[in-house]
Amino acid sequence: RPFGEEVEYGDEEKIEKQLRSLFFTSTPEIPDLVRSYLKEKSEKRRRNFFRDAVLENFAPLVRHLPGELVDYILAAFLERPGDDRDQWGSFDTHLIDERGIGGHQFYPASPAQPPFLLLLRLHEAEGLRLIRALCNHSIAIWRWRSTHPSHYRSAATPVPVKVRLAWGQRSFWGDNQVYVWFRGYWGNTAVRSGLMALEQWALEKIDAGTPFDEIFQKVVDGNSSVAALGLGVSLCLAHP
Repeated sequence: RPFGEEVEYGDEEKIEKQLRSLFFTSTPEIPDLVRSYLKEKSEKRRRNFFRDAVLENFAPLVRHLPGELVDYILAAFLERPGDDRDQWGSFDTHLIDERGIGGHQFYPASPAQPPFLLLLRLHEAEGLRLIRALCNHSIAIWRWRSTHPSHYRSAATPVPVKVRLAWGQRSFWGDNQVYVWFRGYWGNTAVRSGLMALEQWALEKIDAGTPFDEIFQKVVDGNSSVAALGLGVSLCLAHP
């Protein structure tokens, strides 16, 4: 632009978006700078402002900084009673409706929603860590909601389903709605997308020759929601 020409707000926003995209694309060349940027943004009070940019440029982060990407998502998206984002009381519509995970970035729920499937394929441990953490946070909010009465429901005491598996007894929490999160119903779109991607990855691994028991344990273990149990049942039905 000629020197001194005023920049429109929309143009300024567009340029900022392009520069941020260039920055993330350069992750292989400047990993330390990108790592510091993600850490800084995850600690800021207005960290949610940057969520779109991170997920829009997820591919280089998945490939080169998978652990840092997972850390950022868990810091930027998870909401809890007592957070200063909203005025939390004994009941909060946003917290309940979204099961404790903010943002619209994972809508609509799909196994193709980034970064889950690519993360599982390239960095299995980090993909599993992300999906387990999202599921466990959402089911913790589900349990919190159950014990906090609202204007349309009374308080209740959740009771877990206890299942003895090959590697020991595990407890799973939820109801009939939670059970079908992995099918893309109810729940938060981030959790639903993560579980749907997990199912696709599991089927791919089994079809490629990985022992069924190994994949089944990775899908179910470490996850405290009955949605993971439903996914495990689905795998058993696909491979009786």
